[in-house]
Amino acid sequence: MSPKYVVKKSVAREFTFFRCVFFFLIFPLVILITKIILAKKDVVEFYDDHVIEKSGVVNITENRTSLVGVTGVTVNQSLKGRMFKYGDITCDLVGGKKLYLYGVKNPTEIKNFLQDNFIDVN
Repeated sequence: MSPKYVVKKSVAREFTFFRCVFFFLIFPLVILITKIILAKKDVVEFYDDHVIEKSGVVNITENRTSLVGVTGVTVNQSLKGRMFKYGDITCDLVGGKKLYLYGVKNPTEIKNFLQDNFIDVN
């Protein structure tokens, strides 16, 4: 015999003020901490003839780019970037290729390093 009427509980009772505030404060904090950990794991290594970009925590990605012919280096810094000393770098390579480095610390020092070591002035 089947029941004549079934009562189901509402989930609306579970959405209290404090649970909603907790969710909207903690969830963005977890996302921020995750992004910080991922940003700390990104590494760019410069060698004599190439650069290796490594990123990832569980799945590690490694990208190798040749730096045989660097024709120009551009630094882009916002106001916040100048205040906290970070920015984006674009390296123009021979053959029309570009190397992009986003959100790096001390971009002017990296630009000077690249200009001193990889750009042939002759």
